[in-house]
Amino acid sequence: MLRSLRCDDLPAAPTDGWLNEFVADSRRRFTSLLSYDFSKFPCALALGLLSDEAAGSNPASNEEEKQITLHRSATGEISSAELAMILTPYDAKRLKSYAKNMVDYHMIVDLIPSLARLYFLQRLPQMTLSYLQRAILVSLGLQHQSVDVIQQELNVPSNQLLALFNKAVRKFLNQIEQLMEKQLEEETTNSKKLAQVAAQSQAMNPTKTTLDEEMREGAQEEKAKQQQQLLDSLNLMKYAVRGDDADWDAALNQSESGGIVQVKSKKQNKVKKESKDSKKDQKHNKRSADGDSDRKKSKKSKKSKYANLS
Repeated sequence: MLRSLRCDDLPAAPTDGWLNEFVADSRRRFTSLLSYDFSKFPCALALGLLSDEAAGSNPASNEEEKQITLHRSATGEISSAELAMILTPYDAKRLKSYAKNMVDYHMIVDLIPSLARLYFLQRLPQMTLSYLQRAILVSLGLQHQSVDVIQQELNVPSNQLLALFNKAVRKFLNQIEQLMEKQLEEETTNSKKLAQVAAQSQAMNPTKTTLDEEMREGAQEEKAKQQQQLLDSLNLMKYAVRGDDADWDAALNQSESGGIVQVKSKKQNKVKKESKDSKKDQKHNKRSADGDSDRKKSKKSKKSKYANLS
């Protein structure tokens, strides 16, 4: 186990968190080298070197600094975008088929190294495996050993080893599906945002008509409004054709032999009637006035007659 020394008083003291970064980088390199000469190591030894207790870290170190160090050394929690670069949806389907015992483990042999690196580099920190499951994962995924070799080393029947490995694959599949669902949600959110941005950009497109065309259209509309106002202010009833349907039918019947069609104006008839009535009234008033004058004259004559007698 490695522990960092307190060297604050040294002039060239290393920065805080150097041990976590060193351990993470060593683990990453060791997982890659296990498929070469280190493949001769017993799986128990390889697993011991990859365990947290053997690798060691300062328990008093800051957790936030540790997470930053893990991300810098590519050993932190994997994101959905990174997972998409390692495993495709077709790979997930193969894992799902094996988890349901629909295919043999040989169908996913090419995926076991990727799964082993994800686990031992702590890219899936929420996932836990038993000791035997980790030993199987180291032998199959990192050391590229066969099931027979693992059976001899661990002294466990092959059917039991494969059953434990199947349970481990189910745990991997659960974590992978969660990350893929998260990625799908992010893509859906991004697509909605892109749609909103596209709608806003379309709304900001330049107009199809130019400024001169808009000004001409506005002038034409204003001219039409002024003409309509002028027509509304005029008394057009004086230009209306006089007579109703009955008058026109009568006039057309009278002019069947040819000639000019004339329709008598009701207004003229009304004026004539009013003039006749006024003349009658004048005559009546004149007659009444003449009668009054005659009566006055007769009275005067009578008075003068009686005056002479007296």
